[in-house]
Amino acid sequence: MIFFKKAKRNKNENLVQTVSSRLNNFEPFGLLEKYSPISITELKLYSKLKESVPVIDAAISKIIRLVGIFKISFENENIENLLNKFLNNIQVNAYSSNIDSFINIYLNQLLTYGTAIGEVILNNTA
Repeated sequence: MIFFKKAKRNKNENLVQTVSSRLNNFEPFGLLEKYSPISITELKLYSKLKESVPVIDAAISKIIRLVGIFKISFENENIENLLNKFLNNIQVNAYSSNIDSFINIYLNQLLTYGTAIGEVILNNTA
């Protein structure tokens, strides 16, 4: 009883080799060709998921609450007061002005959409 027979090749068969469509050389920015930023549709989907599934919203809010607030302590009391004054007067959006608001908004954006950008602009008005 033979289980594995060697297939006999027909002498009239032609062998064909095809050209590879893949580039053989490495392109440094090849990965960027496939990159696509998050679309508006995806952002709306994440917002609707957070609104419609209470567990998602509760989990994100809980993580933000667990991060808590920041307290700066420094050996020199004058420097500590200056740092606290700076952190309490950071303008966040049009309605908030402290580091805790910035961290809450930043974490909410990061956990909801997977993206978060923060920018600090210093000026001489304060």
